[in-house]
Amino acid sequence: GARANDFPGQDVLAAHETRNVWRLRPVENHVRRVGLIDGTDFAIKVIEGKWQTIVTSTPEGVTGGLRPGDILVRELGQDMPVNAPDSFEKIIAIAAGNKTPEIEFNLFRNKTMTTVWMPLASE
Repeated sequence: GARANDFPGQDVLAAHETRNVWRLRPVENHVRRVGLIDGTDFAIKVIEGKWQTIVTSTPEGVTGGLRPGDILVRELGQDMPVNAPDSFEKIIAIAAGNKTPEIEFNLFRNKTMTTVWMPLASE
C-alpha cells in the first residue's frame, strides 16, 4: 500500500488543514485583565472584531500619563502595535528587560490619536 511519504505534498496539506481548524478567533465577550504595580489596570478585549487594550483605572493622585478610557494603539520605542491579547504584556516585558524607565504609546483618547508616556514602576 501507499505510505504517507509516497505523496510528499500530503503531509504539508494535512498540517495546513490542522492549522486552519485550530486557528483561534477572538470572542467578543472574553476579557483579559492586566494590572501594573503602580495600580494602573487594563482590560484587553475584542471590540468590533479587533483586540483592544483599554485603560480601566489609574492610581489616585496621578496627573498626566494614561487615563481611564485610553485605548492603546502602538508602542513607539520598539514600534510594536498593541493589537493582540498579549501585545501589552510583551511590550512591558521588553521594556522591563531593557530597564526602560518609561514607555511611549500612541493611543486614542476621546476618539483622538495622541501620544502619552507611561512610567514603568520599578520594584
